[in-house]
Amino acid sequence: MFSFFSKKPSVPLIKLEDKVWMTTSAHLTGLLQDAQNYAETKPVLIVYFFERTENTLQEVFKLGQKPYVFVKAADDLKDNKQIHILSESAFHQYAEKIKSLFASKDLVVLLAEHYPLNQNEDEILFKLGEISLKTKAYGYIDFDDPILKLFGGERILELLKKMGIKESESISHSLVSKSIKEAKKKIGEKVKHEQKGISIEDWFNKNKVS
Repeated sequence: MFSFFSKKPSVPLIKLEDKVWMTTSAHLTGLLQDAQNYAETKPVLIVYFFERTENTLQEVFKLGQKPYVFVKAADDLKDNKQIHILSESAFHQYAEKIKSLFASKDLVVLLAEHYPLNQNEDEILFKLGEISLKTKAYGYIDFDDPILKLFGGERILELLKKMGIKESESISHSLVSKSIKEAKKKIGEKVKHEQKGISIEDWFNKNKVS
């Protein structure tokens, strides 16, 4: 029976698949390559969380071959093959426009970075579930990231090197994603009154997480 009072699901219906890279350089190169490859056949959104990341992405995407736009207004969103790059706040602000353009398409969303708290990413994934259940979402992170450094990332990195994993390769596994989520849960338990930052390093400094 249809219910007008259907509840919001307790967990996001869109699952985030993580891609973990050895270095920031490999992470950014992989993000650019993946975005361009997906854009051949699918609409691509890249979402970032920190102000300083926008500057980094501007430099990275200058090196690409595909058209791209940093979304600052609803009119910047087009149903074409250009890659749309937008902040977390812009994503939420223009979610209805995104839905109107891409609800029937095989939308691909790349989170250019992880936010230190789970809630921010979960809210994006909940919203993506409302836009289209066909959406594929991927999260990008590397072993230079404070999130991984805080929870033994250096030991894992050394193990991967011994296994012969190349810097240009990423690793993806449900256990990896679970570990990242658990690490961020522990960070959230330490932060009672969040202070925003312009970069992830600035965020960790302001919130005194170490």
